[in-house]
Amino acid sequence: KAAKEYGMEGNLVAGLAKSWSYDKDTMTYSFVLNENVNEISKDAFVGVRVDKLLICGDVKKIEEGTFTSSTVSAIELPDTLEEIDSGAFNMCNIEEITLPINLKKIGDSAFIYSKLQKAYFKGGQVEVGLMAFSFCRKLTEVHILDCEVQFGKDVFESTENVTIFAPAGSAAEEYAKANDINFEILD
Repeated sequence: KAAKEYGMEGNLVAGLAKSWSYDKDTMTYSFVLNENVNEISKDAFVGVRVDKLLICGDVKKIEEGTFTSSTVSAIELPDTLEEIDSGAFNMCNIEEITLPINLKKIGDSAFIYSKLQKAYFKGGQVEVGLMAFSFCRKLTEVHILDCEVQFGKDVFESTENVTIFAPAGSAAEEYAKANDINFEILD
């Protein structure tokens, strides 16, 4: 489809895309990013009506504000991703996210005010920044699977209904107890 036909001509996101489609009924785009993309730059998806996004290849970093106020509701992140920068998913419509095994850092306020409901940490060692999941009013479950997470200050500030699911004796359990957050032991 011609990018010009859908108002995407010269758009940064269209330039990163291996393929994309447009749903006229919902007026949203679905993108599959090129394999050769290493970073998704600041504000790349701000104001773009994206429903689904598949990030392929060797993306190592999602920069600050990339998905701020984005309509993206479904995203698949590559295992090569190492960093989600500050405010990357600020006020985003994303509902569920699986954080890849090689992720090392989630920046301050990375998901603040998002519509996130569930988050899954797959493994590795992850540093979670200040207020990373704060004001996520719909966030109810954070699953930490075979992963060592270092939580910053006020990670779940004003996210009242969240429960952390993690192994007994983990740093996640200590953090939950110290911050009066619901905790369930993963079997």
